Amino acid sequence: MPEESIWFEWEVAKSGYCWREDWESGLPACRISGYAHAGLPQSTPETERFLVVNTEISRPPETKSYSPLKTTGLFLDFSSLEPEDAAIVAFADRWGLLTNSEVIVSSEVDEGLPFPGEPRSLWTTALLRMKYLVKLWRMVEGSDRIALQRVIEWHDLYNLHGFYSGGDGTGFDRHWIPWPPPHSIGVKRGDVVAAARHALTNRVNEAIRGSIHPELVSSSRGARPSLHLVPQDLLSGLWLQFARAIAGGKEYSRCDHCGGWFEISSPEGGRVDKKYCSPACRARRWRAERHQRAGAEPVTDLVPGATQSRTRW
Repeated sequence: MPEESIWFEWEVAKSGYCWREDWESGLPACRISGYAHAGLPQSTPETERFLVVNTEISRPPETKSYSPLKTTGLFLDFSSLEPEDAAIVAFADRWGLLTNSEVIVSSEVDEGLPFPGEPRSLWTTALLRMKYLVKLWRMVEGSDRIALQRVIEWHDLYNLHGFYSGGDGTGFDRHWIPWPPPHSIGVKRGDVVAAARHALTNRVNEAIRGSIHPELVSSSRGARPSLHLVPQDLLSGLWLQFARAIAGGKEYSRCDHCGGWFEISSPEGGRVDKKYCSPACRARRWRAERHQRAGAEPVTDLVPGATQSRTRW
């Protein structure tokens, strides 16, 4: 059965983004207006910092639309980020906010208006979770039993056999899962690869549950509409992209120019020996090498936190 295609457009502010303390609004307080995403914090502490559009609050921000999931390895670019202020801003400047959430900037006498923005805890939690699950996925794909034995903790609870996953540094609470799962056949007690795959599947399902919906989309006037999967926001799209990678056993490589991840060895991704994520990066690399030969400084546009070395796994 072929994969359902994804249809997703997102918006990014032309003026970029900044942290609340860097925003010259003259208003001292900021609080979240409400957002909902599976498992992410729904309230924020008084000391919370916010990522907001870098423009005046008195007018709506100017945005541009694009299709982020055409970048086939974007979920890996996201999981490669360090949860540092500069890296988060650089990612947001290029791809936009993760959700449709808003903040309310207010003074003591003025409640203010909703304005596009997100708490830092949302980014931190989302990054930790995807980092942990991508790492777990790599271990499962490589059947790395030695590494998996350090993240899967077997334990008997109330005369039931099972294992713990998650915990500190993962973005998830430490969670006990009974083993073997219901209706499983031929699954051995203590099979660490099968257990990790089960935990990975459950966590990714939690992330996409309720945030992806099917929708008929008309591509052109008079054409028969086609059925697509539509994420509710960028973060949901990243999880959906990850889920497709798990289900399809997809392989990825880093672009020799920008350092971004892209899919290989598939109809969408291209050849296994492909070195660049796009024709634009191929052309930029050619121009950079031409400038080098002419004695000028090379031109690069590396993804924040990426290196130019090519890696496959």
